[in-house]
Amino acid sequence: MKKFQVCLSFILFLMIFFSCTTKNQLDVCGTWRMVEGVYIGPDFKVTTNAENRICYKILSGDHFAVVEMYAYNPDSMFFAAVGSYTIEDSTYTEIYEASNVPTKIGEKMVFHSVIENKTWKISLKKDDLHLEETWVCVKAMPGKLEL
Repeated sequence: MKKFQVCLSFILFLMIFFSCTTKNQLDVCGTWRMVEGVYIGPDFKVTTNAENRICYKILSGDHFAVVEMYAYNPDSMFFAAVGSYTIEDSTYTEIYEASNVPTKIGEKMVFHSVIENKTWKISLKKDDLHLEETWVCVKAMPGKLEL
């Protein structure tokens, strides 16, 4: 749990230096919490929710940070990553610049994205993986998405 708090504090500190600039970026700037995730591969289907998985995504004008862990056993899974992103119309793209999972560094993820009110849904089909995630805005950047 201490790793999570230190990492989240560091990420929040870094995010202070960035701001949102374009209309589409205004829609996502802030802090988001995942409330549901569905992951389907050739040999598995996993569904998670906010009760069993703690996952936050923080977005500034052009960078994101994500931190996640299982609520019931924080040492069982820990993932953190930062990188750049773009959002144009319904396409949200992340490029991992740093991560505690070295194979993620340099990876580009292109999602279909829909934002309605303070709910953000993203989905991805890549190779044999299909994912759908639902996020809610817990803190919009000042002057951006009104809650």
